[in-house]
Amino acid sequence: MKKHILLLWTVIIMTLSSAAFASQAVELNKKAADMLFPKEKSDAPGQMLTILEDFSPGCTKIGMHCQGRYARLGEREFKRAIGVNSPSRVRVSLSKPCARLTGKYGLDSGVMGTIASVEFAVEAGGKQLMKTPVIKPDNVCYDLDVDLGGAKEFDLVVTMADDGPSFDQGDWCDLYAEYTDGTGEYINDICSEPRTEGVPFSFRYNGVPSEEFINRWEYSASDRVQSDRVLRTAVWKDPETKLEIKAVVNIYTLSPGIDWTFYAANKGGADTPVISDLKAMDVALSYSSCDRSATKYANPAYHEPDSYSKGVLPVLYRLRGTEGAQHFNQDDFMPVTDVLEENKPVTFGPIDAYSSHGAAFPFYTLACNGGGVVTGLGWTGQWQASCSLAPDGSVRSSAGMKTINTVLRPGEEIRTPRVLLCFYSGSDKDRGCNLFRQTMLRYVCPKNPDGSLQLPPMAHMTSCQHQDNSTTAEIEKQYIDTIGTHSLALDTYWLDAWWHKGGFPAGLGNYVYPLETAVDMDRFPEGVGGIGAYAKERGLKFLCWFAPETLSAGSKLAAAHPEWMLPKGAASGNFNLGDPEALKYITEFMDRCIKEWGIDIWRTDIGYTLGGIKKMEQETPDRVGILEIRQVEGLYKLWDALLKNNPGLMIDNCCGGGARIDLETSSRSISLWRTDCGVWAGGSRNLKGMAMLNQDNNICLDQYVPFSQCATLGNGPYYMRSGFNGGMTMDDDNRAPEYDNKTLKAGIDEAVRIRKYWTGDFYPLIFMSNSFKDWCAYQFDRPEEGDGVILVFRRDESPILSVELEPKGIDPKASYRLDIYGESYKKAKTVTVKGKALIKYPVAIKEAPGSALIEYKKIK
Repeated sequence: MKKHILLLWTVIIMTLSSAAFASQAVELNKKAADMLFPKEKSDAPGQMLTILEDFSPGCTKIGMHCQGRYARLGEREFKRAIGVNSPSRVRVSLSKPCARLTGKYGLDSGVMGTIASVEFAVEAGGKQLMKTPVIKPDNVCYDLDVDLGGAKEFDLVVTMADDGPSFDQGDWCDLYAEYTDGTGEYINDICSEPRTEGVPFSFRYNGVPSEEFINRWEYSASDRVQSDRVLRTAVWKDPETKLEIKAVVNIYTLSPGIDWTFYAANKGGADTPVISDLKAMDVALSYSSCDRSATKYANPAYHEPDSYSKGVLPVLYRLRGTEGAQHFNQDDFMPVTDVLEENKPVTFGPIDAYSSHGAAFPFYTLACNGGGVVTGLGWTGQWQASCSLAPDGSVRSSAGMKTINTVLRPGEEIRTPRVLLCFYSGSDKDRGCNLFRQTMLRYVCPKNPDGSLQLPPMAHMTSCQHQDNSTTAEIEKQYIDTIGTHSLALDTYWLDAWWHKGGFPAGLGNYVYPLETAVDMDRFPEGVGGIGAYAKERGLKFLCWFAPETLSAGSKLAAAHPEWMLPKGAASGNFNLGDPEALKYITEFMDRCIKEWGIDIWRTDIGYTLGGIKKMEQETPDRVGILEIRQVEGLYKLWDALLKNNPGLMIDNCCGGGARIDLETSSRSISLWRTDCGVWAGGSRNLKGMAMLNQDNNICLDQYVPFSQCATLGNGPYYMRSGFNGGMTMDDDNRAPEYDNKTLKAGIDEAVRIRKYWTGDFYPLIFMSNSFKDWCAYQFDRPEEGDGVILVFRRDESPILSVELEPKGIDPKASYRLDIYGESYKKAKTVTVKGKALIKYPVAIKEAPGSALIEYKKIK
């Protein structure tokens, strides 16, 4: 069976309030989940509209008048409408028997005074259930009430009179289907519902594509309803080889999203055939608001549907990953835009096991005509995704491990990458990203024991960029003391890699008992726990750096257990987290460090690479991919155990900077050092370069990942505002008497004041460039509170003195109080403006570089 998922999006959603938009998106995603993972196996078609006859390609429009504005009947304007020009026939297919169809119809008010003349009719089962006499321009909104007698399919027909189709622009409005079971829905809304055949994954089994046999497998699904989600378990079973594929699906109900992970298990007594090319997601999407594939066109100028009938070409919006471990690179996390063309797939993924490294990032948006889908992938290994446009107009989106070719032993189970999809309606991809962002905040981002959201810390990196391997406990205490001496509103003391005996990187891997074996006790005579206690006595949390996955040559752990290395017996390299004994050991060791040293934020750096795994796989060509899967599973088990055993612990996800930011790591951690460009910028004190990189990283990453940060260099408003992103990684040496700690304090106080806005919606306003000649601006908006903040940056070489911003989420009829700050932490002025004026708001900045910060509040 051909696998095809047809998603039909409405185009009217932009006019809804944020709450209504989110509520409708929840319903859209719930219905999409029912098509992707049905409650029972069925070949029945889903709900849809089919345009059987049209005047010309694209003439019939869903959600508006046929000429592209809202429909108008009499003195009323309608946002639920089907706009047509005669001759027209639209077939409505429903999933349940319909008792009654009600609504409005008539000639659009825009044709008053023309020669228009039409007849409206409703037909079902070959019978005419309703037909009007000829209607001419009369500015009347007619009532529709038709007994459908349980029909599941009917046609909406508009025919022309004897004078031809000129100006025959009719509207069907607010059509409502009352089902025989007492429920009902608007006809326009079914354009938001999916239609599916097949399954949302694919693989090859002994070389045969799954679409050729999966429909013959047994299928079952069961639900467990929870307060904020439906947990659905869907299972496909092969009756012959006993391979079982299970999907564990979270269908979110408080914000939109479908979140799943597949597991493949051998329930038989012999090895399975080879499983290869396993895609955790493989779906085909239609980007048209209705099916036009069989349309007959009345206008003789058109014989076949052209590109307009399909809608505009879909666009893939994605980001680069980070290259920062190599050099200072302004391209880290910058955007990549691909227009999908027929038979030209766009394929992307990391070059190794670092999930957000190089030219790939595992979060992206596929924007189509009338809607789109935001995707997040969770695989802290080598993944690959692909998007392509087929000649029939469908868009295929797939993702999975890049390489897998394995049999499963009896009783063996493997998992696939995690997938989070958030479908949205309308043409505003920023609103789609905000739906995804709110789902990340509610369901994915780490929480404190009381259920509150973990926010990134306000941290001082102390010696990290200044003394590194030469630091001592006394130097660290000097940094800690400056925080209290100057009343800085920082909450975290940061001890990086330099505490290791032998320094960094030579000292990595001495994680053996007693714990102090790994510590340079000459420089830290009271151990790591001693300096941590010193910070905690002064009211600070303690962040400490580790690298349990990579062991340097000569390390004590590699020497003691060469069988735990990748490959086995290696004197240095990667630690095998897929080995149960090795995983148990390192989990217990790290857990003791956290407990005995009083660590609040466990910073983990330097992940594994695929080199050792590939060497071992050469001996087992029928088991390619198993070692990577076990390594990934081991990593998650390690992190999960530390979080469970230490309530309130935060994990700082670092791997050469932010080279492992993905859905799974984002569910357990925050990246407080998202690019190693901070190393290069800090070492050379490249304040301007780091500020611009921070601006670009914020404006790109915040669309998908609510929190991340990197080095904040400098204490002036331009630099501090550039680096702040819900938290701060302060990287100045502020111990010297001549350092301006007063200005630093003012900048930190400002960051703390505006921190509340970072849980709101995010909007890029000036998007996006890594040129010193440009401006950058973005906004955080809290719809429920009616407030937000706008940050604006004029860069070093920009000749432009002012820009006009278009903030989002603004009520044009309301008034707003604006607190405006320029290149000073002192408020420049407070003004009150109408929302209409704020929607297009001019901002001038005299300094270059310079910044402006605008806090706004809706006045009730």
